[in-house]
Amino acid sequence: MRARRVSVVVVTAVAAVAEAGAPVRAESLPAQVAVTIDRAAAGDAIVLVDEHRVRVPTAILCAARLCVPGEVDRDGVRRVDAASLRGVVRCALDLDAGTLDLRLDPEALPASVIDLGNRAPVGIEYASAPSAFLNYAASAGARTGADGARPEAFGFVEAGASLGATSAYTSVAATERGGAVRGLTRITHDHRRDLVKLIAGEHIASGDALGGAGVLAGFHVVRDFSLDPYFVARPTLGYRAVLAAPSIVEVYRDGRLVRREAVPAGPIRVDDLRATAASDTRVVVRDAGGTPWMTVTPVLLPPATALAPGLSQFSYSVGVVRAGLATSSFDYGAPALLAVHRRGFTPSLTLGARAEATPDRASAGASAVASRGRFAVDASAAASVSDAGPGTAAALDLGWRGRRTTLAVAARAAGVRYATIDLDPRADRARYEVGASAATSPDARTTLSLQLSGEERTVAPSRLRGVATVSVQVGDTRFTGSLGATATTTERGVEGSLAITHSFGRRTTGGLVAARDGGGAATTASLARTVADRRGLGFEAAARLGDPGAGGNARAELQHRAGRLAASGEWSSSGGRAGVEVAGGIVAIGGRVVASRPVRGGFALVRIPDAPGVRVELDNQTAGVTDERGDLVLSDLQPFYGSRIRVDPARLPLDAAAFSLERVVAVPRLGGAIVAFGARGAALVGGTVRATRDGAPVDASFAELVLDGASRHPIGHDNRFELEDVPVGTHRAELALDGARCTFPVTVPRGTRLVELGPMTCELHP
Repeated sequence: MRARRVSVVVVTAVAAVAEAGAPVRAESLPAQVAVTIDRAAAGDAIVLVDEHRVRVPTAILCAARLCVPGEVDRDGVRRVDAASLRGVVRCALDLDAGTLDLRLDPEALPASVIDLGNRAPVGIEYASAPSAFLNYAASAGARTGADGARPEAFGFVEAGASLGATSAYTSVAATERGGAVRGLTRITHDHRRDLVKLIAGEHIASGDALGGAGVLAGFHVVRDFSLDPYFVARPTLGYRAVLAAPSIVEVYRDGRLVRREAVPAGPIRVDDLRATAASDTRVVVRDAGGTPWMTVTPVLLPPATALAPGLSQFSYSVGVVRAGLATSSFDYGAPALLAVHRRGFTPSLTLGARAEATPDRASAGASAVASRGRFAVDASAAASVSDAGPGTAAALDLGWRGRRTTLAVAARAAGVRYATIDLDPRADRARYEVGASAATSPDARTTLSLQLSGEERTVAPSRLRGVATVSVQVGDTRFTGSLGATATTTERGVEGSLAITHSFGRRTTGGLVAARDGGGAATTASLARTVADRRGLGFEAAARLGDPGAGGNARAELQHRAGRLAASGEWSSSGGRAGVEVAGGIVAIGGRVVASRPVRGGFALVRIPDAPGVRVELDNQTAGVTDERGDLVLSDLQPFYGSRIRVDPARLPLDAAAFSLERVVAVPRLGGAIVAFGARGAALVGGTVRATRDGAPVDASFAELVLDGASRHPIGHDNRFELEDVPVGTHRAELALDGARCTFPVTVPRGTRLVELGPMTCELHP
């Protein structure tokens, strides 16, 4: 039918040309038409028409998400026969009206994706620089009691250095009684892309629920998902559908709208519903008029210990056991090995195995995590051999989750001779352990919970305990009450408490707690104020009245860009204590040695040359101001996580106005990065990318360019890109698109602050 209509139009067009005296040629004739695709205007285009086909520019089809290579016609434009495309179900050309109407098969179009996951932000830069740090903490004071006053002192030092993905770490603690004791010492290499870290030195190795744990000095290979905070290790839920017409997709969490997007006709995917509370998540699809025609409520996710299909988690350690970590620096014992490997086979089944051994004992076990609907099971079984004989152990966890209620039951049994690398076969252990819990939230302000637990031990007294708790939020005040009972083979007791907590603004909280147990009754009042924006003064104080006597404690803390100073005291009827504490860090990076607060995780040196006193924000909170050289150290960044660093333009140099005021930077673990804004010799680079595949143009809109394998920069809808703060020299820009990659050079000459590259050709290869 399509061919017949096109043929008639072509004959008419040829006759009109002959009447005008032009020679008739058996070739395609150009015609300018207004194109509509799925009833939506797509713009004007010049098509080529002959007796059997209509050749349409590939660019106008690609704008409708039907991108095809096509062939270059005599006018240099790439076109394709519209009627021959698999995704075209109707092609109607009317030369008299000057229109071309195309209808597409929705299933042939690329899917529209709504991703609810915690993905890495666009433009994140994974940066690092050679760096080192030293953290210190010291306290001194005196304690008084019946035997008089005695001094107390404590000191702690930890140091680390980083070069690229490799870091070294060690620590030392000292007291007035125990002397200096070395902590963990290790060298770590992080393979972020593979989520694997290699460790040479001391590492706390641990097995599964029935396995042992200990500090092993040796070599370790560990799959560490924290190397990419945006990586999703758990199985995820998704919604798939094919929309015959443009629609509106809405996602609700607990009745609250969290995402609303208009999507064109074609396949649609809603990915990673694990980012919301899946037990109360709804996906609603509405037509263009807003009428809902489809609602999907996904089932519950597998438990947190489940792994996505095909994903493995492992830890392999071999070395010697270090004993007395808190009392001795070099107390090493027997050689040992510990290996754990788990793998997700389906979204609802994860299996694992464990093995560990020392010269006098060995243990092995298997585990399984399974889920179906609202139920989840985590089961483990193990066996051991030692010079005391064989032993066995088993564990079972059952869980059920409803919309507002959760139930859990756990049980564990271990034989009297069961052993692991840290459990001696003759040591006291819990022969049987059971626990049960239930929690429900009738509304958003109220929570009710009940917990029961019990254990039977080989030597120590057996124990049974139960606690019921209710919590209610009324405005800025929370009321919490609990009642519990404990019974052992030698004694029984009942305890209860009532607590009131009130928030006086964003930083200050106060509380009142009345509690009674076997030792008597007491009432405690407290008041606390946190430090604002990582700097300033904070405090906490509490006073206690009741049996056996009055008492209290107080602490004041002053934080500065160079460290923390605190004073604390406590008192009771039997004595008291008073002391002062100081803590801070020293960072070496970028040719500078700077005092800072203690380093936690990773750090960055924000550098704005010749710009002192510029305010810097970290994740929308004030982090400090630059010093006289334009530098500021941020010492508490989460490793590998995109920290949003922004500078206040009020005191920036005028020539820095062309540069971005905000960057998203991820730093290495125990390492630092230099984050430069408006650096001398750096430039703002702009241009467009012309990507091709097999010589055919490819639309690269909304893709990303990766500069020098580190910083990421978005490409606009018109294939234009801008690269900020690019240093002098030649750099490598890489474009990744649909499983293919291509590169092109970016050159910044010296003395230039603005560089316009123009169109950059980039041929994509698998």
